[in-house]
Amino acid sequence: MITEYENKDLFNRLSTMPEKGKRGPKKKLTPEQEKMAVEFYTKGKYSFAGIGAVLGVSDETIRRAVLEHMNKLNK
Repeated sequence: MITEYENKDLFNRLSTMPEKGKRGPKKKLTPEQEKMAVEFYTKGKYSFAGIGAVLGVSDETIRRAVLEHMNKLNK
């Protein structure tokens, strides 16, 4: 059974944690980095994660940039 003290302690620790989904602004790629990412990915030698690690952004940021580029080409 959890005591009132343990319950307050747990609540205090949880209240200092960042809220879910509030992790700060997304890092953006410069136009030059975007071009580089697209070139590296389309060569087929590099993964989204690998390119993201080199450029200091997430693999999702790279995936989004590549897909946006591909969508522009298809229009």
